[in-house]
Amino acid sequence: MCLVRIPKGSLGEDTTRLLGSLIVARVWQATTARAALAQRQRRDASLYVDEAHNFLNLPYAMEDMLAEARGCRLSMTLAHQHLGQLGKDLKEGISTNARSKILFNASPEDARELARHTAPRIGEHDLAHLGVFHAAVRLVVGGEETQPFTVTTEPLPPAIRGRARLVRKTAARHTRPLSASAEGRDASGPDDTGTDPRRAT
Repeated sequence: MCLVRIPKGSLGEDTTRLLGSLIVARVWQATTARAALAQRQRRDASLYVDEAHNFLNLPYAMEDMLAEARGCRLSMTLAHQHLGQLGKDLKEGISTNARSKILFNASPEDARELARHTAPRIGEHDLAHLGVFHAAVRLVVGGEETQPFTVTTEPLPPAIRGRARLVRKTAARHTRPLSASAEGRDASGPDDTGTDPRRAT
């Protein structure tokens, strides 16, 4: 598991977009490299991208990635605030390739567009007025689309007492501050071997 935190407030918007896009691109390169493996040897993998519209400045079309990801055993979760943040091609790519859809409460504007996936049984008014922990679902089962229906999801469980303290304790035991790492590098001076560490293999 690899978790990457990219704080826009600290890095700035441009740096955040660039770094996030590079990470997504690198994950995709690693994914497509598995094409040489037999299907049974490809282990399931997942990519979760929050505020995804900020990190899709890629050298290849995102809609093509969505179309090919299934064959590479990669599931993708792209979280965003509203449909207006996504380009037309990307919206169509998601609509085509993410065939099973789970829709939570949407704005009236988004509900109007999303209702084409659930109408006539569930209309745009229904999508715009879904209650808390309620969702409209349309699944593909056995290669065929089911009729849309609504579900009630479970609320988050109560927070586990002492979890934050345990996380801090674990971090103190297994990590060290960035400032300490920098001081250690400065104190060690240049590489004694006379080789450029950037060229080390």
